[in-house]
Amino acid sequence: AEGWLNGEPPAFGAPGTKLFVVDLWSQWCPYCARSAPGLTDLHARFAPKGVAFVGLSNMKRGSAEAFVREHKLAWPNGYGARSEHLAALGARSGMPGAGEYELAPTVYL
Repeated sequence: AEGWLNGEPPAFGAPGTKLFVVDLWSQWCPYCARSAPGLTDLHARFAPKGVAFVGLSNMKRGSAEAFVREHKLAWPNGYGARSEHLAALGARSGMPGAGEYELAPTVYL
């Protein structure tokens, strides 16, 4: 990511971290917005039990800040992720006419 909101993500294997939830999102995506309240609830329930949450987006900082603030995402969220990195994570929409790259909502556990 170009930068991070809400702090840097924990390293894999960090003490006390048993599991990661990685959410790949974009501000324009209605499905990403719809999933945010559920992820926020999961974060409140499972973060104290060693589940780390990390968000990653291809959006620029201002758009990412607006999305994180609007949806009350309290965990680290990266912005400005490069297209090839997101595509390698399987988050490519393949939508016709979408341009070079569009992010599709993807969540990994």
